[in-house]
Amino acid sequence: MRIDKLSQNLSIETAAKNIGNRVFLTVEPDVFEKSAKPISLKQSFLNKILFNKKFEKEIQKQTKRIANQYPDLEQKDIENLVKQALRLKQKPIEALKSLEEVSQILSDNYKNNVGKIKNLCKQEFSDIYSVDSIGTRSKSKSSVLSKLISKYGKGKLETLNTNEIAKGIGDGYGARIVLKNISKEKSQKVLEKALDNKMTYKDFIANVAKMDTLDEDTKKIVQKGLNKLKEFQTNEFVSKFIELLKKGTLELADDEFNNYGNEITSYFSDTQLKRIAHNYEEITHKPLTIVNKNNLDSWQRVELERKPEGFFQGIRRFINTNSEKATKSSGYTTTQANLKTNYTTGQMLADAEIQIRGKNVNNFAEIEHIPYDIRQGKKTEKIYDKIKTIMRGMSKESYEEYSKYLSDTYKYHRLSELGIEIPKPELTRKLFWAANDNLPKDLQNCVPYNRIIDPALIEKITEEGLLSLHK
Repeated sequence: MRIDKLSQNLSIETAAKNIGNRVFLTVEPDVFEKSAKPISLKQSFLNKILFNKKFEKEIQKQTKRIANQYPDLEQKDIENLVKQALRLKQKPIEALKSLEEVSQILSDNYKNNVGKIKNLCKQEFSDIYSVDSIGTRSKSKSSVLSKLISKYGKGKLETLNTNEIAKGIGDGYGARIVLKNISKEKSQKVLEKALDNKMTYKDFIANVAKMDTLDEDTKKIVQKGLNKLKEFQTNEFVSKFIELLKKGTLELADDEFNNYGNEITSYFSDTQLKRIAHNYEEITHKPLTIVNKNNLDSWQRVELERKPEGFFQGIRRFINTNSEKATKSSGYTTTQANLKTNYTTGQMLADAEIQIRGKNVNNFAEIEHIPYDIRQGKKTEKIYDKIKTIMRGMSKESYEEYSKYLSDTYKYHRLSELGIEIPKPELTRKLFWAANDNLPKDLQNCVPYNRIIDPALIEKITEEGLLSLHK
């Protein structure tokens, strides 16, 4: 079988031992002339240049061939796959077909087993009052293939053994728990109790809309109110999550818990995160890494061993904080963690990702990533072709302005989930095309002299415009 044959030859470590002091690894005989040999560093500079050009020409040829057969694959991923295949003495198209076979095996397995994830989530979380809906999915063949190609092209895939590859997929299954919104009336009651006459409800609404400009004392009062609302919405889920960790029903795959967002938009308060982490350490005897805007590092000195001369003291760490990953330029907001499944027994063949977010943020997150994907050159559905020109040609400064609009929209929706109404963000500022040197070639003669992007085109990348394309 092709998979077995290829897996014997895919060891990067073995290939590296055969390189010696040559510029490139040996390639298949039919790649270049039969007389072609690996080029030594001691050979002439001219010959090395000629070899490089032949190598690059072959990469272009093979990349074009695969792109024609697989139009949905990313150009960069194809090119990286071709380079890696040639370096490992593999025919690129054969390597891709083998990856495709493994992707089919894995995606079929995920599809057959996703019902187990669905039943678990419904059984454990559906009775929580704040839960609005629970959704599950299995990773599709195209999604698995894209991930495998990326890993292979980066040299991170040393085998095509199905069970070994499965360990690196990470999210073969997905579960999303969507929370109910808090009513405006209930929100006001929670806030009035939390604020304790230090700030009126009306002032709180005004202050939360301009959080970044507040003095520290006022910000602390506003943050206390926000935290109480978050806890009102998610405390029941946190208690259930900890209970399932203690029972062994849930087990984190990587000792990490991601609370994406900032002080306003994130779903769990610092108090809740510390509660999860301290329970996790008691259960596993390992610290939990929390991705969170605020630093939550937590530890204590403990007695590790008694000696005649006294106690030997050590450090018991509960939390490691990763604050760099917590906030995205677009304001992307969600809470998620990777959960272990029984893939080690050969049944599930992947871990599962669980996400927790609210109704309004969930709806916006479904469309918010599209402009970013286009900007990064990723493949998107044809329905989004109408905004490809603007996202590809927008200047860097204007794209930063657009990202701020997206971030403000996340804030608007997150606060609305907490029963707080603030003015909805609008994309009113002028946006500009990039300078000719930074524009894609097909756009260089199409932009107006003043480089101002037509407002009608900008309307298509607002929330309302994206929703109309998405329907």
